[in-house]
Amino acid sequence: MRAKYPRLPSHYIYTACQMACYIYRSFRKLKRKGLAKAEKPVFKKQVVMLDDHLFSLNPESWEVLIAVEGGRVKLKLLHGTYHEKFKEMKIGQAWLVKSEDFYLKAVFSKVVEVAEMDGKAVAVDVNENNIAFGTLEYAENRETKERAIRTAYFLKRRRVEAIYHRIAKEVVAIEGHKRQAQQVEL
Repeated sequence: MRAKYPRLPSHYIYTACQMACYIYRSFRKLKRKGLAKAEKPVFKKQVVMLDDHLFSLNPESWEVLIAVEGGRVKLKLLHGTYHEKFKEMKIGQAWLVKSEDFYLKAVFSKVVEVAEMDGKAVAVDVNENNIAFGTLEYAENRETKERAIRTAYFLKRRRVEAIYHRIAKEVVAIEGHKRQAQQVEL
């Protein structure tokens, strides 16, 4: 890659190798489990991984500088009030992703202090069939039966869709026969 792109910042080559290794490791793991859908690993999206040498983000102005051949490009990011909470956070890696447009997917981190247990905190665990909550002195588990409800609605939807598709095929077939009959009459 260095011979092919001599003016490209070297960290692009480093991050490309990193991503290729992640994808290959993931593919090997799936292949061992028999879950790989292809014979060889493939890139599904057009993505460029950016480390802290390749980009910098200013959360005050929401401008990002991205290293390119011969310098850096400044881009203005679209953001909303939701993004204001990221201003105090530390920026990590990012990925430049191409779909219809380009977008920047960034990782933020923040150091959080863990409060001391004073007995007033309540721990909650929401599962598919139950909700568990409690403190050091008290714990309770409530059964929700949500799994059965969700499964029942899933099966109902599938039956309705199957009936709809069968009826739609029949209507298309009837319409097709009518058109053929009209063409024969002409």
